[in-house]
Amino acid sequence: MRNTCVFCGGEIEHRTARVIEEIGDEIIVVEGVPAGVCVRCGEKEFTPATIRELERIRRERGKITARRAVPVVEYGKLAA
Repeated sequence: MRNTCVFCGGEIEHRTARVIEEIGDEIIVVEGVPAGVCVRCGEKEFTPATIRELERIRRERGKITARRAVPVVEYGKLAA
C-alpha cells in the first residue's frame, strides 16, 4: 500500500474502516476492515487480499452476524 493518497497527496495511515455495500435493495455494512485511510480526504485503499475477502463476504451475505435499523432519508423530500 502507498504512503501517499493518489487523490489529494495526503498521508495514508493503516486503520480499520467501515465498508458499505449496496446489493439490490439490501445494504450490507462490514466493520473492522483493514485499510489504508487518507488523513486528509478519507479515501480508503485496500490490499488485494482484503478486496478478495470483501467479495467473499458479499457472496456469502446469508451469514450476517447482526441486523440494525437504518434511517432512510429521500433527498428530494427534504432538500430546501
